[in-house]
Amino acid sequence: MVRKDLSMRLQVRPAAVLRSVAVAMTAALALLSVAVAPAHASTPEAPTQFFSTALGRNADGRMTMFAVPSSGHVFYRTQLVAGVDTWSDWQEMLNGPAGFSIAAVSATDGRIELFGSVGGKLAHTYQLNPNQDTWSPWVQLSSRSVSAGPSSISATVGPGGLVVHALDSGGHAFFMVEFEGPNATFGGRYSTEVSMNSPAPASDFLWQIASQYNAGGRIEVFAIQANSRKVWHTWEMHTGVHDFVAWVEFGGAFHGVSLSATVSGGTSIEVYGVDFSSGALYRRVQFQVGGSTQDDQGHWSDWTNITDNISGPPGPVAAGANADGRVELTGIDHTYALFVRHQTQPYAQAFSPWVFVPFPTGPGNPPPPPSTVNLDLTRVIVNDGPIPYAGQFPPFGSAQGHLLQIRYPSDGFPDSTLLLVKGGHSSQECNDPNAVVALSEGQATTPAQITAIYGQSQPPYTTLHPIGVVACLSSSQVLNFVRVQLTVQPD
Repeated sequence: MVRKDLSMRLQVRPAAVLRSVAVAMTAALALLSVAVAPAHASTPEAPTQFFSTALGRNADGRMTMFAVPSSGHVFYRTQLVAGVDTWSDWQEMLNGPAGFSIAAVSATDGRIELFGSVGGKLAHTYQLNPNQDTWSPWVQLSSRSVSAGPSSISATVGPGGLVVHALDSGGHAFFMVEFEGPNATFGGRYSTEVSMNSPAPASDFLWQIASQYNAGGRIEVFAIQANSRKVWHTWEMHTGVHDFVAWVEFGGAFHGVSLSATVSGGTSIEVYGVDFSSGALYRRVQFQVGGSTQDDQGHWSDWTNITDNISGPPGPVAAGANADGRVELTGIDHTYALFVRHQTQPYAQAFSPWVFVPFPTGPGNPPPPPSTVNLDLTRVIVNDGPIPYAGQFPPFGSAQGHLLQIRYPSDGFPDSTLLLVKGGHSSQECNDPNAVVALSEGQATTPAQITAIYGQSQPPYTTLHPIGVVACLSSSQVLNFVRVQLTVQPD
């Protein structure tokens, strides 16, 4: 059997995979256009999947939930009554895209300011009047490219002014401060970017960030490292000075896609983290504000699992506080559907069940037919054991859908077998027939075999969460790549 040799090598590391996704999405966002005039909302064309969500509170106490589908445009709906989970119809902002990470904050005059990215750069828009759905144009704030992952932007308002924290495309944290402050010209001028030091090791870049003022008037920041998945914590030593202490481990390690923080009951910071691999949602509460010293983080509860009847592993979450102090949560599940829940009372560990947030449906267009794409699995260099080959789909660009089948195409005289690694196993177990799905040349997977690999017969994929394929090759040859054919159903 003869195959073309691409002479490619791929070192498979979680951080490298995440970085490639973020870079691809940042490049895609650079192609999005920017509106130049204020705009009202409109009736939306219904998307079917969401990638990012945020919450903000209006001057009259009603919460507004924001969500971003694959178009990168912002959709939002607002509580009809403050503190009650009855909501207005969805509306779409017509003033430009916001990218795939958004954050909302409420100023002291009650107007909501929303942060996102335009052309891959940090940008913002804000309500022109409190409680209304007219918004300023998106304005670019930073020259630094922003990470395309969810939960890569966070903003908070307090005694030291409005401060927005973000992660750049290299996974490094920075912040900007609004010059005028929350009581002057809203949406005013911002400082230049101020870089923050990274937790050790610096090579393990940050993937999630959240920030919140504490009851003492100082900002606290939380972040997750992409490779180790450790949660880190830093805080200001003095109000408004932005003199953050060195990062300190906060406890917990999440295979996370989200981190969010808010203030419950007006005083206590609550931090929420998602472990995507287990589908668990965790909460940690601050009982006492710490001091300004390096080793005084304050007093916190343990991480508590508050997972409930969401339809699948939770994805990005956003936290905000209702006017009565109860925390409101929005979350995205493994099908990229949006859900909402709330605390039963301020500070409580008990939450209402997750409730699906429907999107209006119309006649729409019929779904596109399944398509077949080639995916090259690249040889991974290992010191011993079976030689693994790995790849992911989609490799770049903007795409979403479901994987239906993997086929190992025939190339001449059949002389090899592809060994696809099942879920819960590794390439080191390729010699164990119970750990792999074996495909001879020309064979394709069955739905039961796809389920054995991915846990479901039609696993979803998006640019943010690509499908990974790991395999070994039973062959007399050692190749630099192995080609497979994927049958996919675009959404």
